Amino acid sequence: IVLAGSFSPVVDWLERRRVPRGVALGLILLLLVGGVVGIGFLVIPALLGQVIGAVRNAPQTQAQIADFLTTAPDPLHTYAATVRDFNPERYLDPVRDYAVAYAPKVVSIVAYGITTVVLAFYLIADRERVLGSTYALLPRRYHVRTPRVLLDLEREVGGYVRGQAITSISIGVFTFVLLSSIGVPTALALALFD
Repeated sequence: IVLAGSFSPVVDWLERRRVPRGVALGLILLLLVGGVVGIGFLVIPALLGQVIGAVRNAPQTQAQIADFLTTAPDPLHTYAATVRDFNPERYLDPVRDYAVAYAPKVVSIVAYGITTVVLAFYLIADRERVLGSTYALLPRRYHVRTPRVLLDLEREVGGYVRGQAITSISIGVFTFVLLSSIGVPTALALALFD
């Protein structure tokens, strides 16, 4: 319902611009699927390469940080031995085990996500029938209040979701550009986790 409330105003805006409803729905669906697939093809290989590179270079990075701390001012140089003796494998092995154990759950989360998107587009595409079914299920005393609640949901919650998406994308792009400009080798991975 939240996704339907988020995308329904976009479809209505396209309809006001004389785009047929089916075409507007198709454009939104193509935009979303194309964006997800495009980001997947662009981001996932680069992200995996950067994460593998960060893990592969972890011992050298650890040594560089320890060497830097030995020349650092008074309170920081005491941590050089701690950083040099740190064993990241002790923390990475349980993560690997968790990743193997939770792989089926990730598949089910992806399936739920796809189902949610499909249901949201069904709610947008067949709005009148869905509203009719909703009114048929509700007691008559709620029929007057229901349109206001649905309008508020579409305007407020949908606006919030659209705003959060814009903010998240903007922060991710800003972080990537900033980290890339200062030469951080794993800028994409860090920007995505930001």
